[in-house]
Amino acid sequence: MADPNFAPMYATRSRKIKTDRRDARALCEACELGAYRAAHRSSDAARGRRAHVAVRAALVSSRTKYISLARALLRQEGCRVGSGSAGTFSKRVQAQELPEAVRVRIAPLLTAMTGLNEQLAALDKELASIVRADAVAHRLCTVPGIGPVTAVTFEAVVDQVTRFGSAKEVRAYVGLVPRERSSGSSACAATLPRRAMRGCGRCSSRRPGASCATSTTRRGPCATGPCASPCAAVNASPP
Repeated sequence: MADPNFAPMYATRSRKIKTDRRDARALCEACELGAYRAAHRSSDAARGRRAHVAVRAALVSSRTKYISLARALLRQEGCRVGSGSAGTFSKRVQAQELPEAVRVRIAPLLTAMTGLNEQLAALDKELASIVRADAVAHRLCTVPGIGPVTAVTFEAVVDQVTRFGSAKEVRAYVGLVPRERSSGSSACAATLPRRAMRGCGRCSSRRPGASCATSTTRRGPCATGPCASPCAAVNASPP
């Protein structure tokens, strides 16, 4: 299968209506010019880990929605829940003295969050076991701001690091390149694009990677040596 994101392979294609015949001609011309590049097929292990992280992200998103709705319903009644982690939200709500009508109203949300917390704890335990058994993921966790979720996601997205020529190519692949805002003689590299912060698009490692980069920028260069960046950690030799 041809890589649809490799622009030089389609340089000779006209801007007419896209048809199968014109696509086949463009692929033949790319093969003659030596510009053909096949799409990378992720390994079974990488696809399994990406599915694992995707399921966890869906559960976290559902729990966040339930917490937001519960907070909104409590604020309508003049109740306020103290700050804390998402896993302890149900306990903090149950510890408060709430009207019986409010408790009945948010009881289904708290029950659903209890099940979500149990499933997330099981998934996090599996991720921790993956990191302990994988030398690359364990090495990635030594980078400041990177935990098991980010390490497993980054390794699953990159898969075979040998297909990249340099760390810059990896950075561009995962969408961690700053947005360019240049005009005339001035050149300015702005912050990361919104797509990197949302984590949408081709690579699911954009959002955790952007969070790691933001954390490192705020705390300063606190890492040195071969594991000062995720790309260097992947390229480093195993212990």
